[in-house]
Amino acid sequence: MKLPLRLIEEARFVIGVDLGQARDFTAIAVVERVLQKPDWFTGIAPPEILHLRHLDRLPLGMSYVEQVSIVQKLTTQVWSELVVDQTGVGRGVVDLFRDKGLLLHAVSITAGDAEPSFELVKGGQNWRVSKRLLVSTLVALLHSERLKISAGLPLAQTLVDELLSFDVTTSATGRETYSAREGQHDDLVLAVALACWNAVRVRKPKPKGIVRPFNPSR
Repeated sequence: MKLPLRLIEEARFVIGVDLGQARDFTAIAVVERVLQKPDWFTGIAPPEILHLRHLDRLPLGMSYVEQVSIVQKLTTQVWSELVVDQTGVGRGVVDLFRDKGLLLHAVSITAGDAEPSFELVKGGQNWRVSKRLLVSTLVALLHSERLKISAGLPLAQTLVDELLSFDVTTSATGRETYSAREGQHDDLVLAVALACWNAVRVRKPKPKGIVRPFNPSR
C-alpha cells in the first residue's frame, strides 16, 4: 500500500539520491533522524541529531532501470522519505521512480540563493533548491555536530575528501558559487546534502509504532 505524502514526510529515515550514469556516479545516502531528550528543567528538546547510516556509489554505466530498482529496495526496508536530484537527467528518470509507485521529492538544483520553492505533482513534489543552500546546510550540520558520520562507512573518507575539494567562489556582485574542483566528483556530497536539507527543512514528529533498524543488505 502506498503511504500518503503526509505520512512519508514524517518518516524517520531520508534517502538522498544524486543521479549520474556515464561520467558521474549515482550516489545514495541514508540519513536517520534521532530525536534528543528534552531538557529536564525547560522541557524543551534540542534539535534532532542526524546519523548517516548508509552511503553508496553505483557503478558507472548502470542503467537507470537498475538504479531505480536498487533505490526501491531501500525504500522497502525502512519507513523513509525519498529525495532525488533531477537536475542533470531531467524528469524522465524521476518518472521511472514514480512509475514504480514511489512518492518522492524531485529536486532541481539551481544557481544563486533564491528561496526554495515547490509544486505538488502526481507522485510527490517538484522542488527548486539552490546548491548554496544544500551545501551550506550540510556544512552547518557538520560544524554544529548535528550530523554524525561513522568512520566505519566504506565511503566515509571519500565523502570527506569531496567536502575538502569543494570551492566557494564569490562573484563581483557578491554571489557565492559552490562547486567541486576540476576533475573532482561531488556526488556523495550532494546525496548527503539532499537528505540532510530535507530532514531539517521542517520539524517532523517522531514516527509512531515500531521502527525496524536499517539494514541495507537485507
